[in-house]
Amino acid sequence: MTFICESHGPCPAAFVSPDVAEGVNAGQPVGPLVRVTYTHRGDPALELLFSEAVAEAAGVVAGEAPLPKTIADHEKTVRPVCSRCLEEALTSTEA
Repeated sequence: MTFICESHGPCPAAFVSPDVAEGVNAGQPVGPLVRVTYTHRGDPALELLFSEAVAEAAGVVAGEAPLPKTIADHEKTVRPVCSRCLEEALTSTEA
């Protein structure tokens, strides 16, 4: 999915929890994040990124998992953000 960013133009979208999206959109540092990669027939199909707080509350564990047949409540709330803005927000936490 392409995200049209005011700063970077068309970029790949990253799907993140709402609190992470708010931070990225405000230009604030975010992270660390819990990364879940859902697979279909062994191939990556969807990647979701959650703040540690959201992941802990939802019982999300980082890593790979088969694509679920139903969508969990915490997965329904993810928001698209510019992947380059997300990278910048993550990088600013490492400095």
